[in-house]
Amino acid sequence: MTGQKTYGVYFIPPPELAYKIGLAHLLLKQNYGLEAAGKFMPHCTLFALLHLEEGFGENELIAALDRILPGHKAFPLAFRLETEYFIRLEMEKHPDLVNLQANIREELLPFLSEYGRKRRASTRYNPHMTLAFSDLPSDTGLLHQIKAFCLELYRTMPQESLWGNIVQLVEFNLQKPGEWDAQDYWCYMNWRIIKSYTLSAK
Repeated sequence: MTGQKTYGVYFIPPPELAYKIGLAHLLLKQNYGLEAAGKFMPHCTLFALLHLEEGFGENELIAALDRILPGHKAFPLAFRLETEYFIRLEMEKHPDLVNLQANIREELLPFLSEYGRKRRASTRYNPHMTLAFSDLPSDTGLLHQIKAFCLELYRTMPQESLWGNIVQLVEFNLQKPGEWDAQDYWCYMNWRIIKSYTLSAK
């Protein structure tokens, strides 16, 4: 799929954690030249990248989210550092988060094109917030240094009394012709927040 607008729905961490993740992205770029994760705001994917059927657009997505999100509440947030493949914060699968993701998927799936449905066919959900991914080096020595650096960053992150309550609908475009399936799509991507939601208190 070349040059097509696409959408995503994301959980956004609370400000005290979003600040630490954003700072980690900046420090990883400054110290190791890693840029991929920092091209986008700190987030956990709920349902993306959404290629829509012709005739559907952001208005349909907004209407669906306006309808279903008032029925969901904020959830406690817990996570751990994972460095086996990419470097990310693996989130605890709290039932309220899992139900939120499943509800959003169910409501938005009818708007997707055939291509979009194929890309989103799996119902498996592994919630996480990324610190570094596709531009990590293959050099094992350097990779070990980066993982050790991320462990120190992780130790500075707040862990107590965190609640997730922010959901955002985002639009994406490629800045030049290319494929969304390409490994380096993030190099040419721009984005804008269409609408932000705050889930009701716990």
